[in-house]
Amino acid sequence: MDFWATLRARLLEHVPHPPSPSPARGREGVRATEAVDAAVDEHVAAEAVEPVVNVAARQERAAGLILDDEGLRGDLTDDEFRPLLDWAIAASDRIAAAVKMPNEEAAMTEIGERVSAVKGAVRLAAEAVAAHVNGVAGQQAWALDALAEMVELGGFQAAVPGVSAGAVHAVAKQLVTDDTGDGVNGAALIVQALTGPVVAGDAPAQAIHSDPSDPSPESAPRMP
Repeated sequence: MDFWATLRARLLEHVPHPPSPSPARGREGVRATEAVDAAVDEHVAAEAVEPVVNVAARQERAAGLILDDEGLRGDLTDDEFRPLLDWAIAASDRIAAAVKMPNEEAAMTEIGERVSAVKGAVRLAAEAVAAHVNGVAGQQAWALDALAEMVELGGFQAAVPGVSAGAVHAVAKQLVTDDTGDGVNGAALIVQALTGPVVAGDAPAQAIHSDPSDPSPESAPRMP
């Protein structure tokens, strides 16, 4: 054995070996490790949970996009415009509830685009109703034809799925034979066509968008 090997061997003889862990200390170590693992798993699970989305707040903002647009009613009276407004608010509620994006800005951009399609339909419907009331058959036919084309577009289908152009054309035929000039009935017929098929389990929107000056919690949507 050379000098360096001999020196190393002598030094190692004086180095104390670490004591073997006792069974009790080993169990404590296992429990500590398990506790750390559980804490890490809990943290990871908490990070994986999606942010809470305030649907009601989004519905209020979506409804505001409709209620604040004073040009939607056109020349209609309150009673004539009411069915169209109620339909639009219900549609905006469903849109806001359907958009699940956690990012608020991105979600409201998407909601705004879909609500714009709803507002476009309301404008055409209001024009058709006004023409029906005033007996302007040509204008009524034009507005309903334009509405029928709109409901087939992807933007409107994303907002109000299931509505068909055929349903709008059917309403147009009914209004042609109706010489009463009843705007309320005309608006109700158009809304029926725009509602689309009812999906099983699809509950009606619960949010109520009322005039802050009205003390009644059950008040109907205020007119723009």
